[in-house]
Amino acid sequence: MACPRMSDFSAWINLMPPGPSQLIVVGKVVTNGGNLQPKLTERVPPGINPVILMLDLTIEKTGNVGTEDVAPRDVRFERPAEQGQYETVEIYFEGELCQSLDVGETH
Repeated sequence: MACPRMSDFSAWINLMPPGPSQLIVVGKVVTNGGNLQPKLTERVPPGINPVILMLDLTIEKTGNVGTEDVAPRDVRFERPAEQGQYETVEIYFEGELCQSLDVGETH
């Protein structure tokens, strides 16, 4: 299956005090229902390069009732991370690479 429409993705490690520091990935994924929400999880197995974080994107049904609109839905992923721990985040949907993001840092 092809990647869903995705936009406004970015990834950074938040190093601002007081801590702890964490990796944050945000973006928008178009779904065709208000009860269909995107979710990012760490890929298993994680890959062999430790500076590339691989994430799986899924679209999850959150209930039987929801709007029937095609619209972008916010998605967010967070995990603890140290300065320089990640250089790239790759986002996969059903095994296909959909996005590759450079990881920035905020101080």
